[in-house]
Parts: sequence; structure tokens; C-alpha cells
Amino acid sequence: MTSWTGTLVFYWRGASQLGFTIDTDDGTQESLITPYSLDKLLINGEHFTYEDWSRVESEVGLLKPMTRARIWLCDNDGNATLIDWQISTFL
Repeated sequence: MTSWTGTLVFYWRGASQLGFTIDTDDGTQESLITPYSLDKLLINGEHFTYEDWSRVESEVGLLKPMTRARIWLCDNDGNATLIDWQISTFL
């Protein structure tokens, strides 16, 4: 298992895939294209719903600036098995 935590610097979202590059807190830059479903997404450790996209994106497919996430990669083909969006609760 691998985990990355940091700020997303590139991002796109299609109907069933996410692509992103993350500047990790460990000083590396990691990129991944992965299939996703809502049951594999969290927001601040809580269940992610379709309405939560507005907390992550300024418009469909366009990530809000300085968005952070924690990504867990748990399978052999490199697919993210869980993405936890780290959204400020003070905004």
C-alpha cells in the first residue's frame, strides 16, 4: 500500500476516471489516472456525495485552487482505491 498526501496541481475528471498530479507533503510529485466511483471517495474522512463535487471543483472538471487530498493506492495495477479530499471547514 502507498499513500500520498498533498496539494493537487493538475486535475481532470471524466465520467468514470480522474487524472491528477499531486505535490506531496514528502516533497515528491506523483501523477495518476484512475477509475473512480463515489463509494471510493471521502471528504474530510466522511462519505462523499454527488453534491460534494461543488466543494472540490469551481466548475465541473476544474479543481478549486490549493485543494488537498490523501490518496491510498492499494492494488497492484496502481489504481487509487480511496481518495479523501481535504477541504477546509472554515471557508
